[in-house]
Amino acid sequence: MDWTRPEVISAAALAVSGLSFAVSAFTAWRAVAADRPRVWLVLEPTEAPDCWVGNIHVQSGSRVGVTGHSVRLARISVASARNQSLLLGPSRRVIWIGEDGGTRISSDDAEQCSALKIPVHEDPTSMVPRGEHGVIRVVVYRPALSRSESVTLVVTLQSLSGRPSYRDHTIHSDIPGSGIGFVLGR
Repeated sequence: MDWTRPEVISAAALAVSGLSFAVSAFTAWRAVAADRPRVWLVLEPTEAPDCWVGNIHVQSGSRVGVTGHSVRLARISVASARNQSLLLGPSRRVIWIGEDGGTRISSDDAEQCSALKIPVHEDPTSMVPRGEHGVIRVVVYRPALSRSESVTLVVTLQSLSGRPSYRDHTIHSDIPGSGIGFVLGR
């Protein structure tokens, strides 16, 4: 089949319009992705056994700020909080900074962590202005009978726009541990 000159021009115009549509769709996708907040979790060990401070880092999007609304466990295994594999506690009640600058928590305070979901919207550090970075702190406690090796939390963020909206962000981190070490030698 031979292409005539008008058919070649029409095919080229169709190819150019298809390429421009793909570029505009990619640009719109990048703009929407840039506005979404980024959320990640870093667990920091404390002096209490089986207790960590969960630092939830929030990087706000470029258009609107966000504030933390609540933090909950992603996997709830049983109905009773006493038999859970992990429990949460608010950081403002139990964390204090030691003389060396490290985070400390007493064992009694760690054992009082008994929540499956905690509100964080009352904490002034949970508000992150647009384009900035903030940290929301929670206490993660592993009861004595638990063997959990990872933490999965669901963080609900509220946008600070004219019409507030709520979005859930699932974050995951492995529980830091000393591990098992072997020394081989003669």
